[in-house]
This record gives sequence, C-alpha cells and structure tokens, in this order.
Amino acid sequence: MKSGSPIVPVEGANVAVFNAGNSVNNGSLTQNVPVTPGLLNRLELHAGNLSYNTQQQRLRVRVHSRSGNNFQSLVDQVITINGLGGGKTNWQAAAFEFTSAFSPVEVIVSDFSLTTNSLDLVLDRVRLAPVYQVNVGASAGGAPVAAEITALPGDVGGAGVATTPYLRKYLEGTAVTFTAPAVAGGYPFNGWRQDGVSLGNDRQVTVMVDANTTLEAVYVAGHLVMTPLSPLETSGVAGSGPFLPSGETRTLTNLTPSGATWFIEPKVNFDAPLADWVTISPTTGFIASGQQVPVNISINQAAKNLPVGLHKAVFELITPFGSNQYITILLTANGSSVFANGGFESDFAGWTVSGNVSVQSAAPYGPTERSKLAAFNAANSPPNGSLRRAVVTLPGRRYRLEFDAGNLSYNSLRQRMQVDVTEVVGTATQTHVHDLLDIPGPGGGATAWVAGSYEFTAVGNSVSLVFADVSQATNALDLVLDRVRVSEVLSASVANGGFESGLDEWTATGNVVAKTGAPYAPTGGTGLAVFNSSNSAPNGSLSQLVHLAGGEPCRLEFDVGNLSYNTLPQRMHVLVQGRFGSEYFTLVDKYIEIGGPGGGATAWQSKFYDFVPGTGAVLITFTDISPSTNSTDLVLDRVRVSQ
Repeated sequence: MKSGSPIVPVEGANVAVFNAGNSVNNGSLTQNVPVTPGLLNRLELHAGNLSYNTQQQRLRVRVHSRSGNNFQSLVDQVITINGLGGGKTNWQAAAFEFTSAFSPVEVIVSDFSLTTNSLDLVLDRVRLAPVYQVNVGASAGGAPVAAEITALPGDVGGAGVATTPYLRKYLEGTAVTFTAPAVAGGYPFNGWRQDGVSLGNDRQVTVMVDANTTLEAVYVAGHLVMTPLSPLETSGVAGSGPFLPSGETRTLTNLTPSGATWFIEPKVNFDAPLADWVTISPTTGFIASGQQVPVNISINQAAKNLPVGLHKAVFELITPFGSNQYITILLTANGSSVFANGGFESDFAGWTVSGNVSVQSAAPYGPTERSKLAAFNAANSPPNGSLRRAVVTLPGRRYRLEFDAGNLSYNSLRQRMQVDVTEVVGTATQTHVHDLLDIPGPGGGATAWVAGSYEFTAVGNSVSLVFADVSQATNALDLVLDRVRVSEVLSASVANGGFESGLDEWTATGNVVAKTGAPYAPTGGTGLAVFNSSNSAPNGSLSQLVHLAGGEPCRLEFDVGNLSYNTLPQRMHVLVQGRFGSEYFTLVDKYIEIGGPGGGATAWQSKFYDFVPGTGAVLITFTDISPSTNSTDLVLDRVRVSQ
C-alpha cells in the first residue's frame, strides 16, 4: 500500500502497488465477499501502470464461488495497461458482472505482468456490489405515454436520458436523480410513483437504488388539453408585414368523462396593452367527453402597427377541471429591407433587367405578398432572363438575403435559378453567395414556392445581387420571384468566449476559474475556464446574457473537456434561456458527460445546439454537475453564438 508522489490515486490517498522497486511480479490480493445467490453483481476496479517507459503491466481478475464439491468460476480476465512513461500513471477502468449460485464469492486480483523494470502495477477503487434494475416509465390516465426522462448519473453502462419506457442498471447504494418534462404527450406532469407509492409532485426526484424498482412519471389525462402547447413564434417587417407564419390551428381535446364549458381569455398583467394583433376563434364553447375542437390563432392586420422589436401575447385556457394552460404568441417585428421594391410592386424600379423577365399580377400568378411578382421565361420564352441590383452596405456588417422563388407549372418539369452576391474588392471580385435553386414542377397550374435565405459579411460599401434564369425547359411553366429583401443581421457574439481576459463578461459562481499554461491545453488562444480545479467541489457555474435578433435561427458552439489523471467522468449542464421582461423560457437544456482519458490528457468534445430565440435577450449558463473532482477537471473553451 502506498501514497504520495509519484502515486496519483483515483480516489483517496492510497493505492495498492504490485512489483514495486522492480520486485518480482508475484503479488496477489484475495477477499471473500458475501453476496445474495441468484442476484446480479458487478465488480468494478481501476488498474494502472505507473511507468518510466512504455512497457505494459497486466492484472488478472478472478471471481469464483464454491459449495462443497460444487465450484463456480464467475470471472477470469486479464487487463493489459500500456505505459505512458515519464512517471505518469495510465489508469484503466474495468467492470465485470456475474451471478453466483453460492455465497460468499472469492475475489482474487494478481500481478500477471511480464516485466517490472521501471514500472509498477497499481490498483485502486475496487468495489463489488449488487446491480439493481430501475424500470422507468410514464403514464397518463393509466395508459403509457412517451416522455424524455433524464437519469443522472448514467447507469453502469453510461446510459442516461431516454424516452420511456426504458431500463437502467445501478450499483446498490447509488443515488440517482430523475427529471421528467413538464408536458408529455400533451399532458401536464402530476407526480412520481415508485412501486406504486407517491414521491410527490416535483418534476425532479432522487432515488436511492437498493433493490429492483419501478419508477413512473404520472401525467394528468383527465382534463381539457390544448395541443401543441409550445409558443407560436412569428416574424415580419415592422409597418408592412407580412408576419409568417400568419397563424396556426391548435386542437382542444376533452379527456374527461363529462362535457364542459371552456373559455380563452387574455392573461391579465402579461401584456400591456392587451394584444389586439392576435385573433383567436372560437374563444368559448361546450366540449363533450372525447370531443376535439379546432382553435384558430391568427395574426391580424393590427400587427402592422407594431414597432420594431419583440411583442408577446399570452392567453389562458380556463376550464372547470383546473390545470389551466397558457397560449403564448411571440411576434418579432424586424427592420425593413435596406432597399425598396423587393416585391416588384413598382415594377422593375431599382432593378436592372436583362432577357426574358416580366412583372405579372393576374392569374395564374399568385405572389407571396401583395399583388405582383417577377416572372422569368413567361409565355414559353427562352430562359435567358436576369435581374440585378446594387445594394448599399456598411463595411464589416453582416447581412441576410431572403426571397421566395417558385415554379408555376402545368407539368412536372423543373425550373432553376442562379443566385449570386458579389462585390469588387480592390481589383478582384469577391463572391459572397453562389447557389443554384432547382424547383420541381407541381403541375396543374400551381406554384411550388421555395424560401431562400443566405448570409454574408460586406467588405465595402456595395454588393451586387443577381438572380438569373438557368432553367432547361420553358414549355408550360415559369420561374417566378417575389419578396426579395436584404436586412442587417444583429451581431450575435459572446464576450470573452475564449476566456483570454479571465472571467470578464461572465457571471461566475462556485468553483470555476480561468487558467493558462500546463497541464491545461486550450482549443483556441491561451486561456480556458476550469471547473472544480484542485479537487474542489463541483459547484461552479458560468453565465452570460447575449443579445440576438429575435425569431432568427441561432447556434451555440463550444468545446468542453475532461482533463484527468484517471478515467472518472466529468459532467456539464448546458442551459439556454430566452428572457422576456423578468420571465425566462427554455430554449436548450442538455447534459454532457465526458470520460476521463487519464495520464494528464484532456478529452475534448465540440458541441453545438441550435435554437430560435423569441426575444433578443438570451441567457447562456454552463454548470458543473460532475460526480467526482479528484485528479480530474471540467474545462470549457471557445464559446460562441452565430446567427
């Protein structure tokens, strides 16, 4: 048994050392352990190679039991561990499951190495315990319902979150926290039951695993349910619209055994003034048991009067059964395009026309907004038309090009459009966008519309925008274009995302610091954030409020890692929340687990999560939820948000 340098234990201060001082490799440790016959058990251990060369060490693991003349060999395996050299220890986790017919079992670990010169075989964290099963399910009104339930820590196989029903296996004495979603299958969460016994109505419950057990998340089915319950998010141009989507139809279902009268009313104090730009129909009625009623939500003409920014409406579904639900509408009114007449309402004013392109307004042409559109190769003319215009920009600013391109056809032939955004930089032409849209024909005189969206960063004060007809057929079909706009993209940056300025711009709590230098190896720059360093408690958190353009797709990207001298995992909780006033709503809620590579190395994972904020203010939070901190650190670098 040894401790102190160069020993680096997996846990505690001591480890068992075989063939120390270049001694003969003949060491063995034996222990008799009582078990319950017929019950699944799991033996876990960490075997290591403390070496000044790269030769291997080997540990033989045996488990057997006997009763009289009956002998049962349960485990007989050899673990081989490579040497890292330099006095480092390469730890390797191993696990073996078995079921014994007799008790006790004899556990034997013995040195099976072929060499002992300048290296030692080490052993730590040996555990033998029963393995119990947790059956996780969810129900509504007694019937199974699919729910994504998180289990932390992961089970003996590392499995955590999954959709019910699922099974997890844990060592006896493991405390496991299960988190259920607020809504599953359109039903609200009501509580937890373990083996039929209520555990309360908190969505997060911690269970001590000491026997095979069944855990059930219970959802209320006996009420009126509005589906879906997610917010309706819409956006458009302030002052003119249109706001898309312009609305949706939701379904109200009576899951009770009796009929009921229901109402939908604006939620008092959620909006001031009340949102007259939303129309809901119907707002009241009687619904019989088992009946479904469609409820239409639409954005009306009053939305055009809204100023630039985020606007919110909340309505409450009131029923005699309680469990009232809320309908949320988030409308983002964007600034207008940097140029006018993108919808061709003033014909080709501002555009340079070449070849067969015309403005059309009569049937069968159906614009995506107002009354006109641009039609290429109309009347079966050759597909040689193009539209060009110069767009004024500011150097270094990011812009988004959006438009609707379509194929109006009486057959299934395709129409193709070439889209280019270029600018002259010095004596060279720089291409920002170069793409080909290929649109199949729907036939029957219908129009198949495709929404185009591209982003670019301007270098100078002007870019050239070109739409060119490159179709290969023109008979009984036309290429059409409408609603062209270019708008500036709001900057979407995380301040000090590489931690080059320490933790400046971040709100930090608990054990988290910024570090540089060995053994830390950032993925960018020289700094990174370190959680639970120096074996401190895993309670650190970093958060930052980022301002984005509401209603536009965003991506959070970052690198998270485990710097370790063992194979223990590190875990992080990533939470992205949109903020509206003092309220927060969840956009991203993810858990990450990273195994330890050992030897002082860092196992990095590059992660990204996409989301669409309904508001411009988004709170990003990283929280350390690691189960262990001894000789291992959770690290974070290169946090960024793109939009």
